[in-house]
Amino acid sequence: MKIILDVNVILSALIRDSTIRKIILNSEFDFYFPEPSLHKIRKYKNYILEKSGLTDEGYNILMAHLFKYIRLVPTEEIGKNW
Repeated sequence: MKIILDVNVILSALIRDSTIRKIILNSEFDFYFPEPSLHKIRKYKNYILEKSGLTDEGYNILMAHLFKYIRLVPTEEIGKNW
């Protein structure tokens, strides 16, 4: 099954070790996230760090780990299919 994630789902997975994080990391689903929305996550970085207790390094590691399981959909591909 292909599932497109929105910013709120990613924020939730970053802020706490939630069910959504476990689903992303442990399921067989194909997750997709629109590349243009990455700037929204970066916009909330300080909020994420404050709420999660993560360090800058921990945030970067968690982002990289999550996005091993999430395919970024390039802007060009979104535009073609919109």
